[in-house]
Amino acid sequence: MAPHPFIFGAEDLFKLVDPEAYRSLTLADLPRLLVKLLGTTLLMWVYFAASIKRLHDRDKSGWWMVPFFAVPGLYNQFADRLPDSHADLPLAIAASALCLWGFIEMCCLKGSRKTNRFGADPLTPKPPLDTRPPWDQQSEIEMVPKAGPPPVWRVKPMA
Repeated sequence: MAPHPFIFGAEDLFKLVDPEAYRSLTLADLPRLLVKLLGTTLLMWVYFAASIKRLHDRDKSGWWMVPFFAVPGLYNQFADRLPDSHADLPLAIAASALCLWGFIEMCCLKGSRKTNRFGADPLTPKPPLDTRPPWDQQSEIEMVPKAGPPPVWRVKPMA
């Protein structure tokens, strides 16, 4: 019996809505399934957070992840169960086009150059907040000569 590969991926996320995936489970698969569920959840959280931040940088809502990720993913999960016909071709083209559009939107295009409804452009140089020269510690110390013992160092009183 060949071991099953242990891979985290988006396919595991779409298997949650697939009843066919539940029919093939055994009790021995439960620990492996729990580890994959936790790992996939963590990786998808990071992926969605980064993708939604990128969409916000492009001045788009995070809901754009539905056509860019969910629709192509669900199509790929259930494509083998659709009837083989020419009616399936528009669905395949639409899923591929949405996936490609999402890739171009999030990976190839620049963010908005101005402040948008999600905040300022993170790449614009920020003006310095404090224009005063940096603190010069040596100018704050003075030597006070005294008759008798060696000179004493003290901090200048505030003017």
